Amino acid sequence: MVKRRPPLDWTALLLEEGPQGILCIRKPNQEHWQFPGGKRHAKDRDSRVTAVRESREETGVRLNIADINLVGSRQEFNHHTHHPFRIDLYQVRLTDEKLASHFAISREGEEVGVFTWAELNEMGNFSPFHRMLAEKFGVWRTK
Repeated sequence: MVKRRPPLDWTALLLEEGPQGILCIRKPNQEHWQFPGGKRHAKDRDSRVTAVRESREETGVRLNIADINLVGSRQEFNHHTHHPFRIDLYQVRLTDEKLASHFAISREGEEVGVFTWAELNEMGNFSPFHRMLAEKFGVWRTK
């Protein structure tokens, strides 16, 4: 059986929500906060593995695949690469213990923050694209 490589432009995002709020990252030299996530690697069996790996790399929170739930997938077009890409949004509820394990700065240099839904709604520098995805899939809260 021939193994098929995953699409190069396949991204997984993770909405990690704990009692104190939602984990978000801000990449170096960028204005917008966003949900953790990133591109699927060839060694990633599926985008769930990507979401778990990206959580560990970007936030320091170690998850099990069974902890995360797919809330939606969407095909988009990247105007920079001129290729379509798929984006999967996962959600996980974090315990206080898991949330306490997050980094302040990731190994990759991202700033990591925890925000309440009220703060995210008021935030002028949260990724409009990530908000649109969360709204589309019904997981964005206004309160």
